[in-house]
Amino acid sequence: MNDELDFTVQLIEDAVRCFAVKRGEFYADKNFGSRIRQSRSMAEVLAYARQSVAGLDGVFVKSARAVSDSAITFDVLINTEERQVTVDFGKL
Repeated sequence: MNDELDFTVQLIEDAVRCFAVKRGEFYADKNFGSRIRQSRSMAEVLAYARQSVAGLDGVFVKSARAVSDSAITFDVLINTEERQVTVDFGKL
């Protein structure tokens, strides 16, 4: 049980990294990260978030909603288990 929880926590941390890093700025992989900061609508935020975690097996972004001018909460499915993650892009 503890190993499963650790694995879930690791996937959540990986997803947050994918959301937070600007796409193209990670030298080892130009396709890593997201374009969330460039988005103009929540539909674009959701699309960019899904694109950024496409390489993470078992991770799917269900929805995204703004909680402030700079923070977004993502509902993330990890192998059918739903979790919420809030990223404040103003603090990055």
